[in-house]
Amino acid sequence: MRYMPLLPQNAGGGSHDTLVHCPRPVADPEARVLLMHHAGGSHREYRSWVQHFPTRWEVWVASRRTGAPTVGGETVTRFCHRLADALAPLGDRPLALFGHSMGALVCYELAHVMRRQGLPNPVWLGVSAHSGPQQLPSGPARRPPTSEDLRAMTAELGGLQQSILGNDALWALIEPALRSDIDMIATWTPEPRPRLGTPITAFCGEFDNLAGPRAVRAWEACTEGFLGVRTHIGGHFYFRNAVESLIDQMVNDIRLCLRRGR
Repeated sequence: MRYMPLLPQNAGGGSHDTLVHCPRPVADPEARVLLMHHAGGSHREYRSWVQHFPTRWEVWVASRRTGAPTVGGETVTRFCHRLADALAPLGDRPLALFGHSMGALVCYELAHVMRRQGLPNPVWLGVSAHSGPQQLPSGPARRPPTSEDLRAMTAELGGLQQSILGNDALWALIEPALRSDIDMIATWTPEPRPRLGTPITAFCGEFDNLAGPRAVRAWEACTEGFLGVRTHIGGHFYFRNAVESLIDQMVNDIRLCLRRGR
């Protein structure tokens, strides 16, 4: 498998430095892993994850919470094109992708964008807490949820503590970011796409009513190499109580793909 030579500038600087970050740079890494957050989240969710990956692996985190002005009319595909541009200099090493909830859809689209741009295919894609894309509704975008509907949905999924959800001032700070992400993914439609050559592993919480074991198994239709469903105890945010076991599974599957790619 061929990889691009590393360009003089890296993806941690220049015009893309707010899209991807590397908390722990590694000299001559064996592989790289990109982590993408859920709707309303940020790269900070993954800060504690870095220590659990192999020391010779370089972990990168992506975020829509850049601190820069929000890109008007952003769609998942446009965002993925910007991510692909930021990641292009990292093509000298195998790259694995992992996304939770909204992040799963972003990483799936990113893999297709990278393929269309002629970039090296990701060696592995981990999709967490998101149903297979063919299960998403097509046609006109759904009506945006009201503030109270959004707050109720967030409470049901367990994304935020009740002390935050019940505080109007704190909710007013959180809602714009969450709504921006939801608006972005609402524009994505499940158009026919070729199966990815990149192997996919699907992760979920056993009691996730939004994307449980049956829903995430639909990702099998999106790849030529489905590695299975990994189920954990918990709901939509199951990983917060299973970080080490989740990362162990990720590492095992990525290593399997690295061996196959040699």
